[in-house]
Amino acid sequence: MPLEAEGNFISYVEVDLKAAAPHSQNQEFDLEPILGALRIGLTELDLERKKTHYHACYDHRRKLKVGVFCFYDGAPLTVAFSSKYYGV
Repeated sequence: MPLEAEGNFISYVEVDLKAAAPHSQNQEFDLEPILGALRIGLTELDLERKKTHYHACYDHRRKLKVGVFCFYDGAPLTVAFSSKYYGV
């Protein structure tokens, strides 16, 4: 779980979901159970981009960008939280 910090503030967190491995970049995935595993409801997010290997959402209340990725074939799904890239 990599973290990026700016002073005392964590601006980026990345979580690998090992139970979701292996995954393929050409395989669609359902966002709801993935975010549900982290106790995040889809009703809290606005879906911004959707591709087979990447979904980007915004949590406007918390000012976070939430991304779900499959970085390469055979990789676990990764969920990234970023205040640094919110609105980008």
